[in-house]
Amino acid sequence: MTSLFKIAMNTHHMSHPLDVDKLRYQKWQNEGILMFAIATILTGGIAGIVILSTALLKYRRMKQIGISKESTKKTDEVSKNIHSKNIEVKEIEEKPKEKIQKSISPSQQEIEATKLCKLGAHFLFDKKDDVVAEQNLLEAVKLGNTKAKTLLGIMHSIKVQNTLACEWYIKAANEGDPEAQYHLAIAYEYGNGIEMDLKQSLYWYQKSYATSPKFMAGEAGDRIKYVQEKLNKLA
Repeated sequence: MTSLFKIAMNTHHMSHPLDVDKLRYQKWQNEGILMFAIATILTGGIAGIVILSTALLKYRRMKQIGISKESTKKTDEVSKNIHSKNIEVKEIEEKPKEKIQKSISPSQQEIEATKLCKLGAHFLFDKKDDVVAEQNLLEAVKLGNTKAKTLLGIMHSIKVQNTLACEWYIKAANEGDPEAQYHLAIAYEYGNGIEMDLKQSLYWYQKSYATSPKFMAGEAGDRIKYVQEKLNKLA
């Protein structure tokens, strides 16, 4: 009988359920309960009941410890995840403004350039303020706006600064602006701000005619005929 009590007690002093395989633990648990039942019958009830009660209390404590450890483990994992997310948010919030500005998409840059170009045209033709007009147009040029270059050429033509005007016309004409091509052709035809060259004039009139809107194409077409007649006379 003494050996029977030892078997029962040893069964309930085995490892914590978190440290052994789940199936093995369940097997030990069932064996232990059976031993306690036999011990209760053989000892007349009192000793077996005491052993059984003690074992059950230990089992409940084991289960509570296991739940507590598992809960603590999950809490630590959640805390770790939250902490890592906070670091990511902090890194985004502390991102330098300059880097954010550099990440502007090409479409946004084009929209901003167009706005500056229209504002420059407004001050040039409506407000007659070439200083403010030039400031806006130069900013538009920095953002890659071709039309702003043409308008800068027109601004200098109005101020009879023909050499500067031609410099801007050449830049815009080479980028495909038909209005700049037309003005450059006129400059070559009459030698305004650039050396007279009827062949170059004809070339740029033809380029302008090919890509101009209808109202400009008509004018360019008339100039092509006129310059061609001049060249024929000189031939």
